[in-house]
Amino acid sequence: MKMYERTCVICGKKFMAAREIRLTCSYECKKVRDKQVTQAHHVKRLEEERTCPICGTKFRSSGVQVYCSNECRKIHNKQIQKIKPREPMEELKSIAKEERKLNLSYGEYVARYKA
Repeated sequence: MKMYERTCVICGKKFMAAREIRLTCSYECKKVRDKQVTQAHHVKRLEEERTCPICGTKFRSSGVQVYCSNECRKIHNKQIQKIKPREPMEELKSIAKEERKLNLSYGEYVARYKA
């Protein structure tokens, strides 16, 4: 097996590795490196600046956040509800009564009388 002489990116110690891509000399240095990489990733994500599509306010995003506040998110949700109105409950209740009367399932009722 070929061994590679490497220098640890954390402590600077020279070590022999079975794989050329290995960066750390020990498990302790690996834990430190993993923590550094994770923190750098989170800092990068926190630095993203976005514009709220509702009010146009600039804000720093945590990576998945789309709106600057809960108020803007609620406004968006109300707009979506206006675009896609739900079937009225009263109509569903009357269909349920009718299907029970005819001893049918909802699917059977819809297939026979709504198609």
